[in-house]
Amino acid sequence: MPNLPRVRFLVVGLGNHGLSPRSRHSVGFQVIDRLAEKMRIGPFRSQRKILGSFAACSDRGVALLRPGVFINW
Repeated sequence: MPNLPRVRFLVVGLGNHGLSPRSRHSVGFQVIDRLAEKMRIGPFRSQRKILGSFAACSDRGVALLRPGVFINW
């Protein structure tokens, strides 16, 4: 993928879009959001090729991914 920073770790938070943020089906997104906040990574940007939103910090070697497809259907 073009224009993506080099990272050592990819953290993927699984969840379903559109559900209540407190739903057990959204806990992966909650973890990713908390990590992004604590590590000051962001903003998340939609990436068509990966079907989700992506944020990275090459200084820390970390990328965070929130998939854009439903996982529990």
